[in-house]
Amino acid sequence: MYSSILFERKAGIAVITLNRPRVLNALSRALKGELSDALGRVAKDPDIRAVVLIGAGKAFSAGQDLNEAKDMNGADAAEWVREFERLYDLIRSLHVPVIAAVSGWAMGAGCQLALLADIRISSTTAKYGMPEIQDGIPAIFGLGLLWHL
Repeated sequence: MYSSILFERKAGIAVITLNRPRVLNALSRALKGELSDALGRVAKDPDIRAVVLIGAGKAFSAGQDLNEAKDMNGADAAEWVREFERLYDLIRSLHVPVIAAVSGWAMGAGCQLALLADIRISSTTAKYGMPEIQDGIPAIFGLGLLWHL
């Protein structure tokens, strides 16, 4: 059903795995779309009591897929921001708690995704960061999410 995520239901828990380990679960448009679809399914299912987000392989998520971002024009960038906004709004509006199980890197948009969770559980290998700031790229949503911590 999905190519960039895995979706499982286990005893009333939706487990969603970001499944692009070769690129450290970078958030491509396809992954964001699939994640939005899966979370939409959760929103409509009264039997799901919680969501757990995890990353396959060595990272939770290295952030935005920069291979996609490098060719964006102004209109593409505006739509890219709207895609993140819709995904983030969907996560924040869920009727169930969202748990981010973070192992490895949670960078940039991956860090923001973890910050959106109601609960973050970090392994000893977890590393959070917003490296785009060092390159003069604003963390459009991430800094506003820090108040949740």
